[in-house]
Amino acid sequence: MSAVEYSREAVNVLNRFHRCEQLIYVEGDDDILFWEVLFNYFELSNFKVISKDGSSELDKYTDRLISEDLNIIIARDSDYKSLTGKLANHERLITTYGYSIENTLFISEAVIEITKLWIKDNELELSEFSGWIDDLTEKLRELIYLDVTNDCYELYLDVIGDNCSRYMATQSCANVDVNKVNNHHSRLQANFCENQIAHIVELIDESGKSLWEIIRGHFLQSAILKFISHHINRKGLSSKLSHDALYTNAIQELKITFNEEHRHFEHYCDSISPLVNAA
Repeated sequence: MSAVEYSREAVNVLNRFHRCEQLIYVEGDDDILFWEVLFNYFELSNFKVISKDGSSELDKYTDRLISEDLNIIIARDSDYKSLTGKLANHERLITTYGYSIENTLFISEAVIEITKLWIKDNELELSEFSGWIDDLTEKLRELIYLDVTNDCYELYLDVIGDNCSRYMATQSCANVDVNKVNNHHSRLQANFCENQIAHIVELIDESGKSLWEIIRGHFLQSAILKFISHHINRKGLSSKLSHDALYTNAIQELKITFNEEHRHFEHYCDSISPLVNAA
């Protein structure tokens, strides 16, 4: 069933129906808690976050926000659009720093703290995860370039996907099999123009972002799940970490640790603070 589409006039008074001053639209249910943490931190008053059931529906409201200046706030994933210059610009359009919320949720410091909880050990060093994630994304670098190029030039190819499992040495392993990556890259290479790839590489280099901040968020989360599960198994523990449990841990960690020291703080401060000041 298609969603009801309200007129501009109706949308602009929906906040009254929801008994709030600020109505914030997000893509899905998982996004609600993430954005609530951030808007609460910056003390946006009397707001309600509502899921619009998918990116296609949110795209419609994003277009209408730009063309009709709707009295709503949209908070959404940047995807690759922030890299490729296809991201719309509006003071009430708030986007993630990296590809999606996962790229902010699973910063190195958060992953280490979550892992310590699951392995019941405080001795895990930040450098162990940092080295692992740098190695993983470096081995995937060329596929990441193709994935961004695929999106930018609308080639509609299956490039990197949303799950890392097909690239790992085994299903229970947290290490990438370079041969699997290279084989997939070789099958795709003929579909791409070298000039297009070079342009994307230049954009990525100029962005100043790490590859783990650029890569698809669900892919990143699937890799983090394997990293933590590997450490659980290495400890000889029987605990099983699910995607839902990992998400819950990450949201809780964000609530506790998001502050001026967070590596993405400036991005969210610059975009959300003006809304607070204008309220």
